[in-house]
Amino acid sequence: MAEYKQRVRGHDMGPTGEAVARNLKRLRGSLTLRELQRKLRDVGHEISASGLQKIEAGARRVDVDDLMALAIALGVNPNAVLLPWSSDEPLEVTGAKVGDLVLMWDWAEGESPIEGNRQGLDPNYDRKIRPAGVGSRVPSSDAPISDEFNLRLAAIGEDIKALMEQVGIEGRSADGND
Repeated sequence: MAEYKQRVRGHDMGPTGEAVARNLKRLRGSLTLRELQRKLRDVGHEISASGLQKIEAGARRVDVDDLMALAIALGVNPNAVLLPWSSDEPLEVTGAKVGDLVLMWDWAEGESPIEGNRQGLDPNYDRKIRPAGVGSRVPSSDAPISDEFNLRLAAIGEDIKALMEQVGIEGRSADGND
């Protein structure tokens, strides 16, 4: 009689896969597995209700196409599916123990490297993580202030000065020490 080896597929579930399992259950809320299956079908991606249950149980891995479709079907961004949601959970992603929930989310949103330290950072960091024309929503503290920002700030200052003149506050500083 022939012996069959049990086929081992991929790697063991890592910390990111475990976070996805927890997050799917949390994000699904009162939505049934069948309802989520229908939402996935509506966005053009098939995962059966039993497949979804296996993901929640940590018995089925999620590939990148699953991840994107789940995020769209659940009405969230991919980070909400991928990352720990609470400091009560293990604060790691596959390849890094971060230990800080805010730092982890800042990294995932492209605001800082995974270590959190922007000093000594590759000067091309921002160009590597975002396409041209897609800026960070929070400028780094060492980033130069743009000429456009300075022009807008000057215009706001002129508007404030004009308003102060209209109400008779001209010539006084904001702290009243004139």
